[in-house]
Amino acid sequence: MVDVENSCLSQMPEIVETRHARPAAVLRFAVILRGENFVTDGGEGEPERVGFYVVRTATAVDQATAEQSALFDLEAEILSRPSLKAYFAETGTIAVEEVALLDDDIDDSNSGFIFYRMDEGPRA
Repeated sequence: MVDVENSCLSQMPEIVETRHARPAAVLRFAVILRGENFVTDGGEGEPERVGFYVVRTATAVDQATAEQSALFDLEAEILSRPSLKAYFAETGTIAVEEVALLDDDIDDSNSGFIFYRMDEGPRA
């Protein structure tokens, strides 16, 4: 017969059942970002103010988190690319223009930059 009190089994920690909260559902969002008042060389040596639109897809538990994620990802992209950093790190502002929940059957909708001259405003 095994002496349970003096065996190695008695020295094992007690197993405690823990229940974890169910993770929140992760959703996909298309986030349209708008940049304004970025100064470029204008191609003719004259400074020119430009704006842009860009779409980023973000996965998050809610819209606010998706907005923050899209802004963070765009900032990381700008800072990692010297051609963008030269224009976007010094001037201008970036804000969330619109957010839409994506259905599962819709592909990610990231886009390139769509630029416009600030003097003309965005075209409809």
